[in-house]
Amino acid sequence: MKKLTTIIVLILMSVTVILSQTLIPKITTETKSIKQSYLNDIDNLRNSLEQYVKSNSFSNNIYNMEIPFTMKLLVENINESGNEITYICKAIITNDYDQRFFEEAWTFPYNTNISTMRTGMYNPITSIIDYYGYLITASELDAISLMGGDAIYGKAREIIEMGKISQWPQGCNSRINKLEEITENYRLRKARYYYTLASWDAEDKKLKSAKKNLNKSLDLIENIITIQQKDKYTKIFIENHYKDAKFFVEALKDTSFLPSFRTIAPKYNNYFNKLSNDFNQ
Repeated sequence: MKKLTTIIVLILMSVTVILSQTLIPKITTETKSIKQSYLNDIDNLRNSLEQYVKSNSFSNNIYNMEIPFTMKLLVENINESGNEITYICKAIITNDYDQRFFEEAWTFPYNTNISTMRTGMYNPITSIIDYYGYLITASELDAISLMGGDAIYGKAREIIEMGKISQWPQGCNSRINKLEEITENYRLRKARYYYTLASWDAEDKKLKSAKKNLNKSLDLIENIITIQQKDKYTKIFIENHYKDAKFFVEALKDTSFLPSFRTIAPKYNNYFNKLSNDFNQ
């Protein structure tokens, strides 16, 4: 459970408006049948993207936040047409914990002379970094303030709306759909918040409040499963949090919430059986 506090970065060191390091990047690349002559350029691109993430803020700068931003860039093809070199890529982006996104169609022109600075204009390279950076940051803000990510989700939408009318609209419709799947899933967004409150309360020995907030969170997730069983973002959340049941059992000295954990994560029933048995011994 300690990892939950670390990853969500719940260290509210200051409420002063400051320019803070929001995302801590780790970017790797994978190439498939790419000519050897392009490998140095791909490495330069990776370095440029890491430096870009390090040099820009992705929050509203109210909280001093440090969030992992891990990207695996899959370079599938590089096309040459005249003086333009176009990269065709996919990417996997995570916060190393309970957020995971797959970029299916990332196409952009690149050579080592192209700037990777934030300019306020749509850039088919850096604007996609911004988009996913904002998604991750907004979700973290949802976890520490009820619906706290709204403004940052708005920034992600602005980027993709600009992309739709740019020279590089490829993939923008699916990105808008992805954004709407996340922002309109109010139950999961609220569940993140109450789950965080429950963990804070449990750590602070506020047992009654912890149980109340945990049950709120689990009830919301149960509702999602009832309404929309295959929501992938809820599934990712569950897969990365079901083991927290052990923390709550030990902290709250209670197993009354385990049936809810069983409902949302039935394939881990043996894990919950062991927790229950250990508690009752």
